[in-house]
Amino acid sequence: MENPPVRVALLGSTGSIGRQTLDVIERLNQSDGPHFQVVALAARHHVSTLAEQVRRYRPHRLAVTDPAAWAAWGQNSPDEDIPALGPGDEALSELATADDVDLVVVSVVGAAGLKPTLAALAQGKTVALANKETLVIGGHLVAGLLLGKESSGEGLAGSRLRPIDSEHSAIWQSLGGCQGWDGTRREPASNVIRRLILTASGGPFRHTPLDEFDTLTPEQALRHPNWKMGARITVDSATMMNKGFEIIEAAWLFGVSPEQVQVVIHPQAAIHSLAEMGDGALLAQLGPADMRLPIEYALCFPRRGVRLIEPLNLVQLGRCDFEAVDPSRYPALGVAREVARQGGTLPAVLNAADEEAVAAFLAGRIRFPDIARLVEQAVTAHQNTLSPSLEEVLAADQWARRQVRERLRSA
Repeated sequence: MENPPVRVALLGSTGSIGRQTLDVIERLNQSDGPHFQVVALAARHHVSTLAEQVRRYRPHRLAVTDPAAWAAWGQNSPDEDIPALGPGDEALSELATADDVDLVVVSVVGAAGLKPTLAALAQGKTVALANKETLVIGGHLVAGLLLGKESSGEGLAGSRLRPIDSEHSAIWQSLGGCQGWDGTRREPASNVIRRLILTASGGPFRHTPLDEFDTLTPEQALRHPNWKMGARITVDSATMMNKGFEIIEAAWLFGVSPEQVQVVIHPQAAIHSLAEMGDGALLAQLGPADMRLPIEYALCFPRRGVRLIEPLNLVQLGRCDFEAVDPSRYPALGVAREVARQGGTLPAVLNAADEEAVAAFLAGRIRFPDIARLVEQAVTAHQNTLSPSLEEVLAADQWARRQVRERLRSA
């Protein structure tokens, strides 16, 4: 008897990951399986794209979280028979916890991804996570749901939380056949893994003279050498703040300390990350710069899906280079690493301050080096709270935003 389709709620359906997820689902449904049914879609701003998706995938319900976009949706809804929720981020949790949802893909931007992730996991749903902020600011809350309070040494990546980020997917795939990562968990992950190595492109300014950093423009920062991404994550790649976030994520996902996570520059972006095991073996996942592979792996786990992308041509690749990270070129990474070590509410401050500083840079209000300076000032000024509640995490987020805005006003 044919298995029923996996019922998917896609939060952030109009963004890059959301659109690619729909493409993967459509192509998987044309293959021999597994098959998926899109039962819920959520967007923040892009109602015209959402309307096209609604017509194509016929979800059971949808959400529009931005108030202005919600008003526009009410005037131009393509199908009044499909229930629509909004405005406000609370609608995301309502979609994520619906009875007819098996798997929730969280690809919304920012701290808005935390609450629906927690809500879905609390109801026993599976979450495929493409939102960095959820584990950066609330990894301890997710761990509390999945593992309980006695979770030291265990990782979160597995059957109920599936990472979509290419770096963490690469590590997860590499660990697939290793003792401790096959569902048995007979010993702490920290005994299985010696270190994790996150690869980074180095961004567009890898060779730019440091004395030119004060004159770098947003247009230059948005020219990522390997990926097409949203504006904030592209700037975070240029500062390497994104790798700081990924250190925090990796520690939660794979049960290691932040000190066990290393970052190296790999400009070809062919090796998406590596795991060094206790016996000295170095495991890696290679592939083209195409997010459809980690999306497909997260959807189909524990099976591997069908071929949706062309495999990496090693002869055409020719070489793989690696470089150490220059701390004077990427000071944001050093700030993030110290925050990862301390934990508490500091990761929420780090994320919120970075979001505000990047927005100010993109608006032409500050210089490129000011991003890391503003973030470090907010982190230094914050009174850290260890083991914070969800309310304390969200309060730290708002505190950091006020701090950065006040500094921008007084500058």
